[in-house]
Amino acid sequence: MALRRWKPFLGAFPHIDTAIEAADADGLLSRDEIRSARSRIVEMLCDAADNDDEKAEGFCVLLDEAMAASLATLRAVPSERIALASDDLVGAVGALMRDHASERVRGLARDVVRGVAVEKKMEATKRKLHERYQEEAEDAKRQRTIEVIRPPRPPTGQRQRNAHPAVRARAPAGELRVVRGSSSCM
Repeated sequence: MALRRWKPFLGAFPHIDTAIEAADADGLLSRDEIRSARSRIVEMLCDAADNDDEKAEGFCVLLDEAMAASLATLRAVPSERIALASDDLVGAVGALMRDHASERVRGLARDVVRGVAVEKKMEATKRKLHERYQEEAEDAKRQRTIEVIRPPRPPTGQRQRNAHPAVRARAPAGELRVVRGSSSCM
């Protein structure tokens, strides 16, 4: 009975361990000792499953604690450093969140899944904001371009002549008459 309860969740351990080790650039979170201890617990659980149900339940409690410790470690690792490209990890942790008997394991799995979802949403929001900023910057560049404005030309026949200021002060040419020998103004 105890082995049946744990069988669907045993596949989650390698995914969690791989994600923790991938996020650890310094190599401080080695999971080798934890893997070997967990495999010994599983072997003892398999041996005890045939003979003693009470002993098998004790081993299941130990596996619950090992899973809780693994999930707590995964939760402590910053989400942006976890290589969550693996959908298997998200699926395995999601299965723990939905179906595991231990409330503690379900709660830790829920926290991990929420952290992943929040991180994905933040990345998408940052990407969209960056794209929008780039679009606004391009629009601003287009608006800053210098546009040469030429004055409109007057219609033909009504050309305005630019006269020298001294010429403008004199009388119009039509009023001045020159007669031979004398000049008279009319």
